[in-house]
Amino acid sequence: MRSTTTRSRLAGFLTAAVAAASVVAVTSTAASAVPAEVSIRLSADNTAGMDNKTETWCKDNKDSWCPYNKGVGTYLKFVVAGEALVLNYTVTDASANPVANTLVTLNKNINGGSFTGNFTGTTDANGKVTFTLQSTTNAAAAEPYPVSPSTLTNWDQATRCPNGVCPFTEVKFDLTPTIGAALEHADWVWTHTIKPQNWVPTTPPPAVAN
Repeated sequence: MRSTTTRSRLAGFLTAAVAAASVVAVTSTAASAVPAEVSIRLSADNTAGMDNKTETWCKDNKDSWCPYNKGVGTYLKFVVAGEALVLNYTVTDASANPVANTLVTLNKNINGGSFTGNFTGTTDANGKVTFTLQSTTNAAAAEPYPVSPSTLTNWDQATRCPNGVCPFTEVKFDLTPTIGAALEHADWVWTHTIKPQNWVPTTPPPAVAN
């Protein structure tokens, strides 16, 4: 999955993300509401249900394609088709003070997945904002449910996509939060939509003879 497609996936995602962030930055600068440097971090309960790929995919600009140079968190999230995805972010400035009453936008890179919901939200007095998205992918079109050694919180590359080639069509929908600051240390969420566990195709009823 990642060894052969990560760079191309990031290239397309970053083009859209940087363009969108630039638009937000212009608006926010006029309002003088956005600090120059911010962190936009997922809650601990969110990351506990994800596979933290930061070390292996994007760590302190070890590869030139890693954006923002430092502080990017990269998390893989399995989402069961038809279920909700709730993301809780906290925005703080360089001194760890909450950034309140500020618009947060989830930039999207869509490659097979489908979600509805509000992709913008405003931080509260504590710099917190919650996004509730709903998967609208049909289970029949989703990826297989992970089997050992993969789990809902572990993508095992060697068995799920040997040599970077997946034996199924990946259903992806990537999200990166931004407030348009010049430097953002943000937690990315790369979703893969999967079938429910023990899912079986629906069999139409047999035709009734007249």
